Amino acid sequence: MPEIEIGIDFDTAEKASGPIPDGDYDVQLVDSNLGETGPNSKVPGTPKIDWIFEVINNSHSDYNGRKLFMTTVLSSNGAGILVSLTKALGKPWSGTKIDTDDYLQHTCKAKVVTEEYAGNFSNKIKKVY
Repeated sequence: MPEIEIGIDFDTAEKASGPIPDGDYDVQLVDSNLGETGPNSKVPGTPKIDWIFEVINNSHSDYNGRKLFMTTVLSSNGAGILVSLTKALGKPWSGTKIDTDDYLQHTCKAKVVTEEYAGNFSNKIKKVY
């Protein structure tokens, strides 16, 4: 097999793969996906939106571009989270439909925490403002 230049060394790649420290970060919405909650959720099969953000404008350049995730379940219980998110992104929705593309590239602040699941640690957006 030929040698391939990957443009990053092992130590740098390993450092970039772990969670960032808990705290408040500037983030930008870069993508969203519509799906359903899984079989082990409180209400399996409930529609949800997975929001994908990137850290921006951070003094630790290694953190910029890091992906962070937030999920809103589309139920009466999840409506409050969706309200908070769209307000934080500067565009509350009206009517009974939402176009997630309207929020792409919008920015807000996010409170980020580290959570453990099955022995792995990862970041999660706990709150947006």
